This record gives sequence, C-alpha cells and structure tokens, in this order.
Amino acid sequence: MKNIFLISLFFTLSIPMFAQQGKGNRVESLKIAYLSNQLNLDPKTAELFWPIYNNYQNELEAVVLERRKLNQNDNRTAEEILDQEQKALDIKKKYNAQFLKVMDNNQINRLYQSEKEFRKIIMRRSERMQNRQDAGNEQPNRMESPRMNRPMNDRSMNERSMERQAPRQMAPPPPPASAPAQRRTR
Repeated sequence: MKNIFLISLFFTLSIPMFAQQGKGNRVESLKIAYLSNQLNLDPKTAELFWPIYNNYQNELEAVVLERRKLNQNDNRTAEEILDQEQKALDIKKKYNAQFLKVMDNNQINRLYQSEKEFRKIIMRRSERMQNRQDAGNEQPNRMESPRMNRPMNDRSMNERSMERQAPRQMAPPPPPASAPAQRRTR
C-alpha cells in the first residue's frame, strides 16, 4: 500500500514535469523517485515533506545561479565567495528546522546523504554519456583505415555494392523426409 502511494505521488508530482520536455525535468523526476525510495516516507509525511523540499530546492537553486554569475567575474574577493557559501548554509539551516517538524533526525540525515548520492550517480552517468559521445565522434584517419589500404581488384566499388544489395536466389527447400515418395504419371 505504501509503495502504491509513493508511486502515485511520484506520478502526480511529475506530470507537470513530463509536460515540459527537457533534461532538467527528467533529472528532477528521477531525483524525486530516488529520494522517495530512499526516505520511505509514509503518505502523511510525504504530503507535508514535498512542498517544503520544493521550496528548499528553489531557494538553493537561486543561490547557485547567483554564485555562477559571480564565478564569471575573476575579480571576486574571498569575502564574496564566503558570502555565497553562507547564503547556502543559512538556507539549509532554515529548512532543516522545517524538515524536523515533519521528519525525524534519521530521515533528514538520509535526505542529505541521498542528495549527495544522487548527484554522484548523475555525474557518473553524465561522464559515461560524454565518453560514449567522444568515442562515437572519433573517426579514423583515412590513411590508417584498413579498407583504404586494400588493393582494388578488377571490379568497381559500385559492382560490389550492387551485389550486396541484390536479393540472393535461394534453392527450394528439400521435401520433408517423412513424406511418401510420389510416383510420376505420364
């Protein structure tokens, strides 16, 4: 029953995300599913938790975006960097108090731990996909290709490709061994 509720809650929360296409929405829906699985929230707790968590995420995201804008400036001072980190820490402290109203300490610890694990999983997947793309984009040098180093024989490449495309004539299958031999009538 609990799993059914969590699955239905996941789909309810993720319907707007699926309406908009994009990698960010897909990652968010995966994160919701992952956290739901890791936290094992009962229905009442889940109903209270997700709105708080969404607000927490929105505030943290605003700080991260601000930090990215400031990172583009090479002339930042150490104080500016620390101010950004302090803003993120203040948000975490603020929401930690709100999470404590809904969940116990173990669940909150699991939440923070699960978020870190999820980030690691996403980073690994992203690296694997990047490696696949890099491997797919590598094209051999034409001079190193074994096909290019083969001597050409009398037939042209067009003739060979036509042979490959032409349907092959197959011999009719032999009669089944169990069928009685038929007599020829003239």
